[in-house]
Amino acid sequence: MAPATMHGASPGGPMWLVEGAGADPAGDALPGTTIRVVRMDNVLGEASFTSYAVAVTAYLNPFPALQPGSLFQHQ
Repeated sequence: MAPATMHGASPGGPMWLVEGAGADPAGDALPGTTIRVVRMDNVLGEASFTSYAVAVTAYLNPFPALQPGSLFQHQ
């Protein structure tokens, strides 16, 4: 899961996290038509989590970023 970018969040407010909701056991989300959004309340105390499935336009995982000196090149 990755933290979602929050604009206008209030101090003490919930933290939101997001991840692809694909069914691949390796954790890859391809292909996907759903994301999972998680709301974390009471971030600095005994945190509680609520999960939501959100339908989105079909997506695939992005290609890995190219690294300097890498043997793998996308063409």
